[in-house]
Amino acid sequence: MTDTGNRILWTIVGALLLVVGALAVVVATGVWPLTSTDATVLPETDTGTWADAPAWVLALPVAFGVLLAVLGLWLFARELLPRGESGIEDQTLDDEPARGRTRVDSSAVVTAWQRDIAAARSIARARARLTGSPPRPNAWLRIDLAPSGTVEQAREHVDETLERLATTANWRPGRLDVTIRPARGDQRVH
Repeated sequence: MTDTGNRILWTIVGALLLVVGALAVVVATGVWPLTSTDATVLPETDTGTWADAPAWVLALPVAFGVLLAVLGLWLFARELLPRGESGIEDQTLDDEPARGRTRVDSSAVVTAWQRDIAAARSIARARARLTGSPPRPNAWLRIDLAPSGTVEQAREHVDETLERLATTANWRPGRLDVTIRPARGDQRVH
């Protein structure tokens, strides 16, 4: 999942939790006209109904809770686990029959591009990932700025490296997702 996808997903999850929490506060304070602050959460008739229900009826909310827990753990693992190596296949270029074939190792291209990005003074560290198929793969970059670096410098350097990638491997990302993080350490915003 891309960083943009993660931000959208967490925004939706946060908005849902905010709505549920606000609704709980409104109900608990009695602002909602349909409820009373003295009312119990489950009336006696409902608790009796649940106690008399067959076991399979109780299994439904348990299964729903387990499903939510599994989805939550999957999302948590996706956030913490590092992304794998390049998801792009190696490229084989067929030259004239007398000249042979050229094989482009995709992991070597990704590593070289990552090192090229990290070579700038404005960038402390860079992580790159390509997926899809050449010559228009999808690209994800995560860049940590150096203490003296600016976002503008990083953007210009990434543009330069994209030109070099297009020249050397003939790959131009069809989709580019760049996340730039500020430098670590004692930084003050002026």
